[in-house]
Amino acid sequence: MRVAAVLALLMALPAGAQEMTEAVCAKAFDAARVALRDDVKISGVWDHLQDGQCVFRGVRLKGADGRTDFRIDTLRVHGGAMSWLAGEAAVPDSLALTAEGTQFTLKAKDGRTQRLLAAPAAVTVSAAWDPATFTLRLHVLDLDFPGENSLSLSGEVGGVNLTTPAAMQMSVAGFQVISLDLDLVTHGLFESLAMPLLANMLPEDGSASEAIEVLRQQAITLVAELPVQSVPNASKQALGALLHELPNPSGRLTVAFRADPGFGAARLTRYVLTGPPATMDEAAPLFQGVTLGVTWAHGARD
Repeated sequence: MRVAAVLALLMALPAGAQEMTEAVCAKAFDAARVALRDDVKISGVWDHLQDGQCVFRGVRLKGADGRTDFRIDTLRVHGGAMSWLAGEAAVPDSLALTAEGTQFTLKAKDGRTQRLLAAPAAVTVSAAWDPATFTLRLHVLDLDFPGENSLSLSGEVGGVNLTTPAAMQMSVAGFQVISLDLDLVTHGLFESLAMPLLANMLPEDGSASEAIEVLRQQAITLVAELPVQSVPNASKQALGALLHELPNPSGRLTVAFRADPGFGAARLTRYVLTGPPATMDEAAPLFQGVTLGVTWAHGARD
């Protein structure tokens, strides 16, 4: 989703949610820092208020374990979530933000530092919550990377109650993903994102290329066995074509996930005692009411 579409979504947010003040900006940032202090160390400087948006500079979110580090040169935020953090709104009914000049690093357990996101040009998020239906709508999560690489995600999640902190915690177990749409353009992006993680899965001895081929064949077999009523043959063919290009796929991937009545933790509870499903028959409940539409266009750039 490009800039014009993102701006349209931001303008579509409730008018009241866009009324930021300097006091709200400062109080919301401090509240987030305090609320997350046990898990994430947040630092940064509130800079100014521009066009109804809180502008922060030099924002850094560092994991308590010291392994994760997310840096943002410029962060622009507005929406009901800011007023809620500042104690001036009953619920966090909307959020829109743009992060420019971002960098995410992960330090492996052996001390080696891996750069997973190589400074995307921008990260844009727009979301709104409907208290009448307990539905969270992610209008857009958009990451634009250098070169011809981008990732866009949108979706709808039901069973989300943001009325109180306790209700939010309960929602973690009760939420259900209703829809999810992914649009990924990769011309080198896959390698920078997935390969560092994949490297940690490979055996320390033996051939890396042989290990990757084993994983590829296992994935191809799994895709072929997926129930056709949930994953049509066209989607299987697209997944197969993508897998055959690994570890250097180049093109555009789209994924459309739909679940009726929704896909959440409740579907997984039956496997707590029995363990993960070993066959497709055992996994059948996971696919009830689920459809997955996939396309893969080799070489596509937009």
